Amino acid sequence: MMKYRNTFKPLLYSYIRFSTIEQAKGHSLNRQLSFAKEVAKEKGLELDDSLSMRDMGLSAFHKTNITRGALGVFLAAVEQGKVPPGSILVLESLDRISRAAPLESQGIIAQIINADITVITAADRKEYNKENIKKNPMDLVYIILVLIRANEESET
Repeated sequence: MMKYRNTFKPLLYSYIRFSTIEQAKGHSLNRQLSFAKEVAKEKGLELDDSLSMRDMGLSAFHKTNITRGALGVFLAAVEQGKVPPGSILVLESLDRISRAAPLESQGIIAQIINADITVITAADRKEYNKENIKKNPMDLVYIILVLIRANEESET
């Protein structure tokens, strides 16, 4: 069982995923870690690595990253209230979370955002949270379009 800090201070979590172990040989891991550290510094938050948030070589299309991987552990922690509200989840792109059917994928992202966690993507530096989506509901459309494209890429 993982130990969580007994604090309600928002934290920053980094989720790193790529589909094949071969990608570990490139710059993907360092690029994603560097962005997380940069965001942590900008936001004045501690980068919490108590949840090992790396799914290297696990499929987001088959949801292995949820059923057997670190993202599933994170989602369970969110559901159990172990991730403080106001925290941030940093990832390279929305498609790192899921490449499954768009409706399923959107539900996973909604679960995170509805827990008052902001999702920040390195690819476009967008911040997805309740407040921003309320101000700009078209962000929901964008999320779904990204997830549709990701699913279609994986299907082919």
